[in-house]
Amino acid sequence: MRFVDQSGEAVPNASFVLYVATPTPDYNYMGQTEHTRMQTDSNGEALYRWLPDWKAHHFYAESKSDLWYVDQEKEVQDDVVVFKMTRSKIADRKRVSGTVRSSTTDVGGFLVPVQTFQADREGYSDHLSTFTNADGTFSVDVLPDATYCVFSVDPKWVSNITDLIPYQSTTDKITSPELTLSKGQQVEVFVITGPDRKPFSNLAVSFSTKHRYSWFEGKEKRNGSGGPSWWATTDAAGRIQTPANLVKLDVSVYTPLWQTRETHDVSLGQPTGRFLLRHWPHRWLCLRVQRMVELRAR
Repeated sequence: MRFVDQSGEAVPNASFVLYVATPTPDYNYMGQTEHTRMQTDSNGEALYRWLPDWKAHHFYAESKSDLWYVDQEKEVQDDVVVFKMTRSKIADRKRVSGTVRSSTTDVGGFLVPVQTFQADREGYSDHLSTFTNADGTFSVDVLPDATYCVFSVDPKWVSNITDLIPYQSTTDKITSPELTLSKGQQVEVFVITGPDRKPFSNLAVSFSTKHRYSWFEGKEKRNGSGGPSWWATTDAAGRIQTPANLVKLDVSVYTPLWQTRETHDVSLGQPTGRFLLRHWPHRWLCLRVQRMVELRAR
């Protein structure tokens, strides 16, 4: 295998992992061993001696360095597999600071995810996270000219969700993200099951709030969403209490046998309604059981 940059020059001493699998359509991957963790020599080449004796294979390389990534396309030249590598934009990242404020709680130690779909690699996203200092400040190294979605995740407090371009390279402009914490609207979830409406205890329920926003990649406008997600477990009474923003709240349950997902508007002091959980059994079962969940704000 030979690893070259976009101009065809060899990339020496590049660490990578080789992933090997059966061919399409199955893609059953082999496990990783010390033989699949490799490094190119001074000529940008590496020899893998453990390729299975199959009629066909699926394999690809993944860079283990923050400085490079491997393109998904590969070529075969004179019995040599050639991978092209692209240098990442890690050196172009800019340190940006933000602030979390609150008039009702201390602001130190809050988790702040900072996320964008505009990574320097096509089809990938850039997910950063940090914690606030005692004074509510936080810092992350962002990619230039990318639109990030910023928010806080906490089991007791909620924050606004914002999207912005933290660093614009053409004007060298820095825009600091600002978040405000609040108690939000307390939401109470009751999970019951069967005709006797028995409480469904010890059930993991997932919650998420979506913030939809847009950005430009060149002249093309793209759309996406981001926001906090968390989960909680029902108590012996089949109940969960959790804070939420006054927006649409996604509530979902995923088990090996059934799953459901519902979206409800959270309004101050107003009930959010009910939704039905359906039990979808495996195909060899003929029985379908319905479970009812009562969801209301308090």
